[in-house]
Amino acid sequence: MEAAIFDMDGLLADTEPLWHEVECAAYAEVGLHVTAQECMQTMGMRVDEAVGYWFARSPWAGVTPAVLSVRIVDRMVDAISTRTEPMPGAIDLIARVRARGWSVALASSSPYAIIDAVVTRCGFLDAFEVIHSAQDEDYGKPHPAIYLTAAAKLGVAPTACVALEDSVNGMVAAKAARMGCIAVPMPEARSDPRWALADVVVESLADVDDACLDALS
Repeated sequence: MEAAIFDMDGLLADTEPLWHEVECAAYAEVGLHVTAQECMQTMGMRVDEAVGYWFARSPWAGVTPAVLSVRIVDRMVDAISTRTEPMPGAIDLIARVRARGWSVALASSSPYAIIDAVVTRCGFLDAFEVIHSAQDEDYGKPHPAIYLTAAAKLGVAPTACVALEDSVNGMVAAKAARMGCIAVPMPEARSDPRWALADVVVESLADVDDACLDALS
C-alpha cells in the first residue's frame, strides 16, 4: 500500500451524535419524524442526498430540500465548533501511517464548511496532503467517485490505497473504487452482515495496529 484515505464523520471526529441531533431536529421542523436509528440509513451520504432520500419517501411542503440542507450544514458547523473531539486513536494512527511513508488524504461526504470546522477543532490542520469533499462530485458515497478523485489527487493508484470507514455507504464506495478497506462500525451497527465486504473490521481506530496495516500491504 502507498496511501491511506480517511473518512471523517464518526471515524476521525465524534460528529455522528451531532448529525443525528441536528438532522432529527431539522426534519421535525418540516413535520417529518426521523429517529436517530433511522438516520443511520443515510450515514455516510452527502447532506443534500440524505435530505433527498427522506423527501422522496415523505415529501413535505414549505421549506425546500435545498434550504433544509443548508440549514443542517450551518447548524452542524456551529455544533462542531464547541462539541466535537477526535475519536480515540485517530491522531496516533495518522502519525503511524505517515511514518510508514504512506500518503494520507481525507475524503468526506461533508461539505468543505463542515470539514474545515472539524479539521480546525480537532487539530488536523497539517495531517493530510489532500482534503477532498463529495461536494465536488456529481454523486456522493456509496458512489466511488470521491475515493477515485482523492487517489488521483495523491497520484496513487486506487488499488494501492486503503480506505478507513465507519459507514456501510462509505465502505461500499471504497470497495467499488477497488481499494482495501478497514471498517470501524459504530457499536449499534456492528451486527450488519454487510461489513463482511471490508478487509478488516475493528471496534476503534486505536485497534488498527501494525498487523492490520501489514495485512493490507
